[in-house]
Amino acid sequence: MRERIAAGLLCGAVAAAGGSPVPVHEVEVPVAAAAPQEVRGTGGLQGFVVRVGAGPILTPAVAGRRVFAGSGAEMRAFDAITGRALWTRGVDDAGPTAPAVLEEEVYFNTASCTLYALDVATGARKWSRWIAGTVASTPAVSGGLVFVTGPAKEGAFKIEAYAAGNGGLQFARALPADVLSAPVVAGDRVFLALAGGRLLAYDLKGRMIWEKSEGAMAAPWPHGERLLVACGDGNGEPGLRSLDAATGASDARGVATPSSPPKPAPASPEKGMFAGGGGGGGGIPRPMPPATPDPRGDAAPGNDGPDSKAPPGTPTPGNGPGVVGAGGSFGFEGPRPCVLGTTAALAVNDRLLLQPLDGGEAVRVDLGAEAAGAPAAAGSLFVQATRDGRLLGFDPATGERRFEVRLTCEGKPVPLAASPAVWRGRAYVGTADGSLVVIDLPDPSADGWPMWGGSPQRAR
Repeated sequence: MRERIAAGLLCGAVAAAGGSPVPVHEVEVPVAAAAPQEVRGTGGLQGFVVRVGAGPILTPAVAGRRVFAGSGAEMRAFDAITGRALWTRGVDDAGPTAPAVLEEEVYFNTASCTLYALDVATGARKWSRWIAGTVASTPAVSGGLVFVTGPAKEGAFKIEAYAAGNGGLQFARALPADVLSAPVVAGDRVFLALAGGRLLAYDLKGRMIWEKSEGAMAAPWPHGERLLVACGDGNGEPGLRSLDAATGASDARGVATPSSPPKPAPASPEKGMFAGGGGGGGGIPRPMPPATPDPRGDAAPGNDGPDSKAPPGTPTPGNGPGVVGAGGSFGFEGPRPCVLGTTAALAVNDRLLLQPLDGGEAVRVDLGAEAAGAPAAAGSLFVQATRDGRLLGFDPATGERRFEVRLTCEGKPVPLAASPAVWRGRAYVGTADGSLVVIDLPDPSADGWPMWGGSPQRAR
């Protein structure tokens, strides 16, 4: 393989500032197997690929020398440098969420229907709790609590908090709709963006602080005293709004709404993890089917011990009158803002919007393909994955492309499933067919994004 220089493509292979060509690093990925296979690319890039399971892998999590990734009906841990298998833990259903790692535990949900807490070193199950017949969001961990959402009694929805150490229920609160992607925790606040566009803020004891209808399209982003949220109806570029995180009031420093003619959003609101549509974009997850009662009672946690789960034959909950579900949100990231310095980045279909936080017109960068998940703030760069197997690094202020890494297997692009974790100059990314690919990035300073949302709070 040899390194080649891309020609003048609008999608960014030529740097925006000065027109200097950007090297395109070609990386040939072997067919993944149970044992890690060495991966090499132009420019001295190195890494490995290893088979995790048969289904798509959402964003892996990195902690020390371990990387955690789930696929099929398993969560697995590997050596983050060599790819050597460390442990495998079978779970109750396919599709583990993006894991959250905090200290000695790794936490994740499954689609149906359990929250797990595993020992990071051994994979031993410390505790698990049945949540509901269908769980469509990922957990967040903060302040000794694990926050999880899902369907509740009679088609309603709920947020619950469990003690991180032993799984004891701390509170359960009813919600009018399901949560997009995950709860987001910052300081003493838990922020929720609901499938119907509403935003809610709770304290860590489950008391609602404020509620506001904003047309939210994705999980919000806490930024100091501000809460940034992408808002719209899914039919074009979202507007990025700034709220006061303490009160929910509109912030006087509100950022500008993009004003150039928007591209139509893909006609695929039904996309979710299993349809390959969990990436950035304007689509909103589809409603779930009509509700059936949760047999465990109102906002009932599966709190009957470490092996608690739904009784056999439990029907799948969904919508009830007046509520909106997010059945496709399990792998949905949408146009979630991500902040680096004074710029917020949003992946919208096949573009990256770079919005100055003090207002003004957004810089629009053509990605050349649909985004695979939200951007990651890594060191001094935004790193964006695309569904056609590329990892792109961008300057946050100018949109200048700093690097492009193309992953191919047997001459074809490697389809990526979600946003990467970026840690100590390496990208950790899951594929749509169940492989974990770990590869050096051309900029070794890319760092500081070890899991989805950048932290177990899902809030960097």
